[in-house]
Amino acid sequence: MSRRLEEAKRILEENGASLVVIKRINEFEDTDDLDNDNNKIEYDFENYQCFYESGIKELVGLATKVPNDGCEGAICADKIVGRAAAFLYEYLKVKEVYAKVLSKSGKCVLEDAGIVCSYDCLTDEIINRMGTGPCPMDKIVSEVSDCRDAYNKLFRAIV
Repeated sequence: MSRRLEEAKRILEENGASLVVIKRINEFEDTDDLDNDNNKIEYDFENYQCFYESGIKELVGLATKVPNDGCEGAICADKIVGRAAAFLYEYLKVKEVYAKVLSKSGKCVLEDAGIVCSYDCLTDEIINRMGTGPCPMDKIVSEVSDCRDAYNKLFRAIV
């Protein structure tokens, strides 16, 4: 796990949050943390956003803001990431995601999108809050392969 994700994980745990977003603030050339174009990426670890609501409503809200609330290249730490959340991270164009719990289908979506991911627990699927079946948001996007389609379906389901 990168030191950036370690820091995001620490912030998540210390604040008792369900989601932490650390946005990219600057790019400089010729330094240690480089993006694909060899530009240094600097993150704002002092002014991060914490969210406390369970589920993916906060992520859908971030994705709804234009232009994606400045999340491109961000680092995120999340308690639970399933297929639905993974598609939203792809839609938001985040760079790295840490999940306490990550589903196998969520991991595939993140990896296919080129998003670096780290997790504490990898599970077959995310279970609904009642413990009686799969996550309803993951069910909505179970047959989806495009993050824009996933966002549209999830937005309609939540709004």
